[in-house]
Amino acid sequence: MLFLIRSANSGRFIGFSIFLISQALKQFLCYLQFTLILMSDQAEIIEENHQDDKQKSKNQKKREKKKLQQEQNKQLMAQVEEQVKDVVKEGDEELIWCIKQLKLGLLDKNLSPQQLQESTEVISLLESDKQPMIKKRLIMKQIFGDYRKLMKVYK
Repeated sequence: MLFLIRSANSGRFIGFSIFLISQALKQFLCYLQFTLILMSDQAEIIEENHQDDKQKSKNQKKREKKKLQQEQNKQLMAQVEEQVKDVVKEGDEELIWCIKQLKLGLLDKNLSPQQLQESTEVISLLESDKQPMIKKRLIMKQIFGDYRKLMKVYK
Protein backbone atom coordinates (compact mmCIF):
# COMPACT_ATOMS: atom_id res chain seq x y z
CA MET A 1 0.00 0.00 0.00
CA LEU A 2 1.27 3.47 -0.87
CA PHE A 3 0.57 6.67 1.06
CA LEU A 4 0.65 10.03 -0.60
CA ILE A 5 1.64 12.92 1.63
CA ARG A 6 1.70 16.49 0.46
CA SER A 7 4.91 18.35 1.28
CA ALA A 8 4.38 21.62 3.13
CA ASN A 9 7.32 23.35 1.44
CA SER A 10 6.89 22.42 -2.21
CA GLY A 11 3.28 21.37 -2.32
CA ARG A 12 4.24 18.15 -4.17
CA PHE A 13 2.96 14.75 -3.26
CA ILE A 14 5.42 12.24 -1.80
CA GLY A 15 4.63 8.56 -1.77
CA PHE A 16 5.56 6.19 1.07
CA SER A 17 4.93 2.51 1.43
CA ILE A 18 3.82 0.97 4.72
CA PHE A 19 6.93 -1.19 4.70
CA LEU A 20 9.25 1.84 4.56
CA ILE A 21 7.31 3.63 7.27
CA SER A 22 7.38 0.58 9.55
CA GLN A 23 11.15 0.18 8.98
CA ALA A 24 11.73 3.85 9.79
CA LEU A 25 9.61 3.57 12.94
CA LYS A 26 11.54 0.47 14.06
CA GLN A 27 14.84 2.26 13.56
CA PHE A 28 13.54 5.29 15.40
CA LEU A 29 12.30 3.13 18.32
CA CYS A 30 15.67 1.35 18.50
CA TYR A 31 17.39 4.73 18.56
CA LEU A 32 15.06 5.90 21.36
CA GLN A 33 15.69 2.74 23.40
CA PHE A 34 19.44 3.12 22.97
CA THR A 35 19.25 6.79 23.95
CA LEU A 36 17.16 5.97 27.03
CA ILE A 37 19.63 3.28 28.10
CA LEU A 38 22.52 5.72 27.73
CA MET A 39 20.62 8.40 29.63
CA SER A 40 19.76 6.03 32.48
CA ASP A 41 23.41 4.89 32.69
CA GLN A 42 24.54 8.49 32.75
CA ALA A 43 21.92 9.30 35.38
CA GLU A 44 23.18 6.43 37.55
CA ILE A 45 26.77 7.63 37.16
CA ILE A 46 25.75 11.19 37.98
CA GLU A 47 23.76 9.96 40.99
CA GLU A 48 26.73 7.89 42.22
CA ASN A 49 29.05 10.87 41.78
CA HIS A 50 26.52 13.07 43.57
CA GLN A 51 26.34 10.61 46.47
CA ASP A 52 30.15 10.45 46.61
CA ASP A 53 30.26 14.25 46.62
CA LYS A 54 27.66 14.33 49.39
CA GLN A 55 29.69 11.86 51.47
CA LYS A 56 32.88 13.84 50.86
CA SER A 57 31.17 17.08 51.81
CA LYS A 58 29.74 15.46 54.96
CA ASN A 59 33.19 14.21 55.94
CA GLN A 60 34.70 17.61 55.19
CA LYS A 61 31.99 19.33 57.24
CA LYS A 62 32.67 16.95 60.13
CA ARG A 63 36.41 17.72 59.94
CA GLU A 64 35.74 21.46 59.80
CA LYS A 65 33.31 21.20 62.72
CA LYS A 66 35.87 19.24 64.74
CA LYS A 67 38.58 21.82 63.99
CA LEU A 68 36.22 24.63 64.96
CA GLN A 69 35.34 22.84 68.20
CA GLN A 70 39.05 22.38 69.01
CA GLU A 71 39.73 26.05 68.35
CA GLN A 72 36.80 27.06 70.56
CA ASN A 73 38.05 24.78 73.33
CA LYS A 74 41.53 26.33 73.09
CA GLN A 75 40.02 29.80 73.28
CA LEU A 76 37.91 28.80 76.29
CA MET A 77 40.97 27.32 77.99
CA ALA A 78 42.87 30.57 77.42
CA GLN A 79 39.96 32.62 78.75
CA VAL A 80 39.64 30.43 81.83
CA GLU A 81 43.36 30.71 82.55
CA GLU A 82 43.25 34.49 82.19
CA GLN A 83 40.20 34.79 84.45
CA VAL A 84 41.75 32.57 87.08
CA LYS A 85 45.05 34.47 87.06
CA ASP A 86 43.19 37.77 87.39
CA VAL A 87 41.16 36.61 90.36
CA VAL A 88 43.76 34.72 92.34
CA LYS A 89 47.11 36.03 93.56
CA GLU A 90 50.24 34.79 91.84
CA GLY A 91 52.04 31.93 93.57
CA ASP A 92 48.97 29.94 94.63
CA GLU A 93 49.02 27.37 91.85
CA GLU A 94 46.85 24.88 93.72
CA LEU A 95 43.95 27.28 93.95
CA ILE A 96 44.37 28.27 90.30
CA TRP A 97 44.40 24.62 89.25
CA CYS A 98 41.24 23.78 91.23
CA ILE A 99 39.30 26.77 89.87
CA LYS A 100 40.44 25.89 86.33
CA GLN A 101 39.26 22.29 86.73
CA LEU A 102 35.88 23.43 88.04
CA LYS A 103 35.39 25.88 85.16
CA LEU A 104 36.33 23.20 82.66
CA GLY A 105 33.79 20.92 84.32
CA LEU A 106 31.13 23.56 83.63
CA LEU A 107 31.71 23.03 79.90
CA ASP A 108 30.29 19.51 80.21
CA LYS A 109 26.85 19.40 78.62
CA ASN A 110 25.64 16.54 80.85
CA LEU A 111 25.53 18.48 84.11
CA SER A 112 22.27 18.66 85.99
CA PRO A 113 21.02 22.10 87.09
CA GLN A 114 21.88 21.25 90.71
CA GLN A 115 25.47 20.27 89.80
CA LEU A 116 25.82 23.42 87.74
CA GLN A 117 24.62 25.58 90.64
CA GLU A 118 26.92 23.84 93.14
CA SER A 119 29.91 24.25 90.83
CA THR A 120 29.28 27.96 90.31
CA GLU A 121 28.90 28.48 94.07
CA VAL A 122 32.18 26.68 94.75
CA ILE A 123 33.95 28.69 92.05
CA SER A 124 32.67 31.95 93.52
CA LEU A 125 33.83 30.85 97.00
CA LEU A 126 37.30 29.96 95.74
CA GLU A 127 37.62 33.22 93.78
CA SER A 128 36.41 35.35 96.66
CA ASP A 129 38.95 37.60 98.42
CA LYS A 130 36.80 37.59 101.58
CA GLN A 131 37.17 33.83 102.20
CA PRO A 132 40.19 32.79 104.24
CA MET A 133 42.73 30.50 102.57
CA ILE A 134 42.07 27.77 105.14
CA LYS A 135 38.41 27.56 104.11
CA LYS A 136 39.39 27.51 100.43
CA ARG A 137 41.82 24.63 101.01
CA LEU A 138 39.14 22.74 102.94
CA ILE A 139 36.68 23.16 100.02
CA MET A 140 39.32 22.04 97.52
CA LYS A 141 40.07 18.94 99.61
CA GLN A 142 36.35 18.11 99.87
CA ILE A 143 35.85 18.39 96.12
CA PHE A 144 39.07 16.96 94.69
CA GLY A 145 40.41 14.84 97.55
CA ASP A 146 44.21 14.92 97.34
CA TYR A 147 44.36 17.77 94.82
CA ARG A 148 48.15 18.07 95.04
CA LYS A 149 48.54 14.50 93.80
CA LEU A 150 45.97 15.14 91.04
CA MET A 151 47.90 18.21 89.94
CA LYS A 152 51.06 16.14 89.55
CA VAL A 153 49.17 13.50 87.56
CA TYR A 154 47.68 16.11 85.18
CA LYS A 155 51.05 17.80 84.64
